[in-house]
Amino acid sequence: MKQWRENNLERSKEIARKTYQKNREKHLARSAKRRELFPEIKKASDKKYRDSHKEEAKEYQKEYHEVNKEEISQQTKEYREKNKEKLKAKRKKDYWKTHTPFVSKHDQLGMTKKEYKSMVDKQYNESHMEEIKQKSHEKYLKNKKVVKEKGKKYRLENKEVIREKKKKYYLAHPEIKLASDIRQLTKLGFPLKLEPFEYSFALKSWSKTVKKLGHGLCKICPNPATISHHIIHKAKYPGLSLNVNNGIPLCDTCHYECHGYNN
Repeated sequence: MKQWRENNLERSKEIARKTYQKNREKHLARSAKRRELFPEIKKASDKKYRDSHKEEAKEYQKEYHEVNKEEISQQTKEYREKNKEKLKAKRKKDYWKTHTPFVSKHDQLGMTKKEYKSMVDKQYNESHMEEIKQKSHEKYLKNKKVVKEKGKKYRLENKEVIREKKKKYYLAHPEIKLASDIRQLTKLGFPLKLEPFEYSFALKSWSKTVKKLGHGLCKICPNPATISHHIIHKAKYPGLSLNVNNGIPLCDTCHYECHGYNN
């Protein structure tokens, strides 16, 4: 039989084709059953076939694409329109497989955006301190009047906010508060030829005398007096700061109202 097949290859192929065509349905049913029972064998056989017939498959694919270009393009368009979301998800997965995710600098340092920005600004200001001072001074000289008017408006409109901020700052930095008090006392005590500590003691005695003259009561309301208020402000006229006739005993609420503050 082998010798006959080798001598009559074409005839044997034709006979095999005819027999396959006659019993095609039986062969297909057997192969389907075999695939269901043994899926692992099917995969292994498919792999072997693909590995052994790679070049033939490539040539067949090229020929098929050349013949059916229009049909393939229409099918791909329809598939993309139907499955847009699936394709997007697949692209994202494929992208992150090959690319490492971008991590921002503030995430690397374990900071928020605001904290990182403040840190960068601080570093820049420290390294360019002289340049910033020069630019700000030049800007101030050009717009001196406008800056002063804006400052006055802000102080008048936000007295309470400024007061609270000063309190918090001086509680956190008592050494700065002490230095500012000494500067103010030296400024006020200069026309009276008094040292800062001497002027502070004089102010205490002045407030006690003003309260004593007012019988310890507020001039505006019947509440007990806690503060002695300067009628003419000591900052404008420091020479009258220790004059007894320039003082009124007031309670806290009335004193805040005189200066334009709320309780």
